[in-house]
Amino acid sequence: IIAKALTSRQQKLQQIATDSNWLFDPTVIRFENKFEDFHLLRYKTVDKVYNKISGVFGAYQVVIEDVDFHEGEFQTKVSHQSTVATIEFTNPIPLFTIEKEHILDKLAALAGYDDIDFQDFKSFSSEYRLKGQNETEIRNFFSPRLITFFEKNLPYRIESTGNRLLILSRERLMNESEVLQLQMFANELCNQFSWSEK
Repeated sequence: IIAKALTSRQQKLQQIATDSNWLFDPTVIRFENKFEDFHLLRYKTVDKVYNKISGVFGAYQVVIEDVDFHEGEFQTKVSHQSTVATIEFTNPIPLFTIEKEHILDKLAALAGYDDIDFQDFKSFSSEYRLKGQNETEIRNFFSPRLITFFEKNLPYRIESTGNRLLILSRERLMNESEVLQLQMFANELCNQFSWSEK
C-alpha cells in the first residue's frame, strides 16, 4: 500500500507537532463516538476525525484534531467541520460550559443551567456565560487566578464533562496559525490547572 502524500495543510500541522515534540497522525477514523458526552456533539453524528496532533502538557494529555459531523438525515442533513482540542484530566473537575455571551446561547439555554456570575469579577460575568450543574463546585473551581486568565484570553467555547475538556471555536477547519494559537491556549490553560492543583 502506498501512503497518501500529505496536503500542504497537513505538512504544516505535522511541523507544529514536530516543533513541540508531539505526534501527528493524519489517519481518518470514521464514526468516532468519543465526543458523545459533550452537549455540542451529543445529538450530532460524527462522521470522521483526522489530522490528530497529540502531546502532553505536564500531567495533561492534549489532542487537537479535525472533526467532520452532521445533523439531520437525507434532505435535512447539514454537514459541519471543526478543529477542536480536548484535555484529559486524572482528577475530576466540575461539569460546566463557558463561552462568550453571544456564542451558542441557544445551545446553553437548552442545557437548562443558570448563568453563574462572580460579584468580584463583573467584567467576566458580563462578558461570559458560565453554566453548570453544581454551582458550589464550579465557584470553588473557578479561582480568581483562573477567572483572570479567562477574562484576558478566551476566544473559544469550553465544555467540561468532568474528566475531559473540549475547546472549540468556529464550525470550520482552522488554518495552521489558528491551530498553533489553539495549542498555545491549551498549554496556558494546563498551566492554570497545574497551579490550582498545588
